[in-house]
Amino acid sequence: MDNTITVNTDCGNIVMTANSVMKAMAGSSDEKMVTLAKAMYLYGVAANNYFA
Repeated sequence: MDNTITVNTDCGNIVMTANSVMKAMAGSSDEKMVTLAKAMYLYGVAANNYFA
């Protein structure tokens, strides 16, 4: 989740981590985005426990 993701655009590069995207989604005023962020987080926890 801390791996850096780089998106190249015509206006420059956007550098972020999955954690920063999840935090932005969780802090959204859109209820669906918050629900999606929570589901993605819980999926990641479950996957780590399963494959650990």
